[in-house]
Amino acid sequence: MASNTAIEWTRGADGRRGASWNPLYAVDVETEKRGWFCVPKSGGCLHCYASSINIRLGTGHKYTAGNLHHVEIKLDEDERKDTALGWPLYPRKPRNVFPCSMTDLFGEFVRTRFIMEIIAVMALAQWHTFMILTKRADRMREIITEHSAEIYEKFIELRRGEFGYRYDVQGMKWPGWPLPHVLHGVSVEDQQNADERRDDLKALAKAGAATWVSYEPALDVVDWMGWEFVRWLVSGGESGPGARPSHPDTHRGARDFCEANGIAYFFKQHGAWVHQADIPDNLPPQKLLNARIHDWQYSKSFRVGKKAAGRILDGREWNGMPTVGKKETEHAHG
Repeated sequence: MASNTAIEWTRGADGRRGASWNPLYAVDVETEKRGWFCVPKSGGCLHCYASSINIRLGTGHKYTAGNLHHVEIKLDEDERKDTALGWPLYPRKPRNVFPCSMTDLFGEFVRTRFIMEIIAVMALAQWHTFMILTKRADRMREIITEHSAEIYEKFIELRRGEFGYRYDVQGMKWPGWPLPHVLHGVSVEDQQNADERRDDLKALAKAGAATWVSYEPALDVVDWMGWEFVRWLVSGGESGPGARPSHPDTHRGARDFCEANGIAYFFKQHGAWVHQADIPDNLPPQKLLNARIHDWQYSKSFRVGKKAAGRILDGREWNGMPTVGKKETEHAHG
């Protein structure tokens, strides 16, 4: 699954859709059905879209720790298939690329060698911007800070063409470390998980990495003090079956923090629910009459669906994007 994606925050400045890239896959050890796999990490995983897709179109297994023994996690090393490890080397126009959108690249169930090879391909395909997103901030920090030498060696192997890629990358220079065209992001949904994942991401920022945070689904208010190091913050409500409501004040708090600290802010969506103060003017009255209602302390939200709820917050769209730099000269490794 490497294709145009409708995820709003992957769009380029020119409005062009970004791409998802999924070189990691899972194979059922009995049926040999191919799909994907992940293990839930926290409350934000409750209604995982990737798990639902895998049940319908993949191995048939729900994403649970107990199902790990039913599958084998593999790295797709076919030469040019659109799910392949080397796929980013072929599109010549720069894209925003979301790696491993169907799983967590830094999941404990993923071999370190697989992760290093994926990052080495990112190092080669430096005309793209890669948007990593994980709930395992600790393992991301560990690999980026402790395995840089091994990733550099993988980069050299790939550059020599030992894996057979036809696109000429032999002249590509090492872009520097941490990779300047990669956004290293963590996903948080509430204060507890924000606190648990902040310090590992902050350590990466101190090491020179471009960092960001996805506050989706925004399930509770987060105090963002201490997150001034990130370049980008995306917030959004939950959509899909069983979606939980997200009060707009959670997003306003994130937006106001960003504006006060010069951080790019992107409001992705209200989700399946819209707050009574944010009901779009063109929403059919019947939609509200038929909607489920969630009572806040002083107000209400209506379940009207993602499309009807839209992504207007306080009268406008918030489409902030970070500037991600690229280094022009080859740097000595280390």
